[in-house]
Amino acid sequence: MPLSPPYDLTNNMSIAYLVARGKVLIEPKKDKEWINPYRDFIEMNETIYWHFRNLAEKVDFRTSFLLWHIIITIKRITKVYLEFLKNPVTDDIGHIEELVKQIPRYMAFFWVTFSKATTFTYQQAENACDTLAWIGMSFCEAQFYDVVESSVGNISSIIESLCKITKNSDPYQVADLLIFIWHIRLLAEAKNNKDLLTKIDKKITKPKTVPDENWTEVLDALEIRKEQLNEELSKDERYRLTDNATGLLRHLLGRNENN
Repeated sequence: MPLSPPYDLTNNMSIAYLVARGKVLIEPKKDKEWINPYRDFIEMNETIYWHFRNLAEKVDFRTSFLLWHIIITIKRITKVYLEFLKNPVTDDIGHIEELVKQIPRYMAFFWVTFSKATTFTYQQAENACDTLAWIGMSFCEAQFYDVVESSVGNISSIIESLCKITKNSDPYQVADLLIFIWHIRLLAEAKNNKDLLTKIDKKITKPKTVPDENWTEVLDALEIRKEQLNEELSKDERYRLTDNATGLLRHLLGRNENN
């Protein structure tokens, strides 16, 4: 696609690789510890996430495959942040929090894009929600819970948008998106994080445009999807991918049990 190179992960000059190479900007100053070592990296990324926010505000992607490229790019960028946060160069919580605050700003692309879209496919919504669940669980495992809440909020917003533009939404499609919030909930439950569980449960609610009788059908479909997810999680995780939401959840639940 003519517009995809900046977001195409096969291009080593794309935005995601630019962010990864931003590691050279992170340098602790031992004689000036009050200076945030992430300052230059943060400033660089302010320009980038505002670029994505501008795209979300002004571009109606409709059914364009370009949206997929951007979703994968943002996922890759969050992986870069996660790596830096797992290996901090400072003990200053304030400096680290400034870095963490940028992640929800990148993720805002999702709710803005789908809330402003005149149309989009269910597959686009599913891909976005899978990515958001993956990000949410990754940062839940690393105990950065503000990012987790942002992930859940973005998924909830996409579900609202799907129901808004789709008359008589398929209950199973709505349930299929809600199950991504359930992925994050299962991990929070495994970690016995009651505060996070309460916040997540508040997001598993009836979309405004869904009639009460249809919501009952959605909840029935959701129970079926929960059973199917439990069956999938019970399978041997060896040789299974961890780059989608279900694969990552299986891996993290197994690791938490072993610990």
